[in-house]
Amino acid sequence: MQRSASPADRRVRRLSLTPEGHALLQASQPRVLSAQQRLLEPLSPAERHEFMRMLRVLVTANNDLSRAPSEA
Repeated sequence: MQRSASPADRRVRRLSLTPEGHALLQASQPRVLSAQQRLLEPLSPAERHEFMRMLRVLVTANNDLSRAPSEA
């Protein structure tokens, strides 16, 4: 990660991914996908879909409580 001041507001610090960080993210993605596949393997495709739907409901309902809420 790299921090820089915002040109519009010097009080704001922007974070951006360095080339090294991008490479690390790309390298870790296959392992993350493999772990996700192993975790969801006991569920049927329909159950996986429903599980992910329910997770989205929980995340959306609790967005305001998050330390880093997503934009609506």
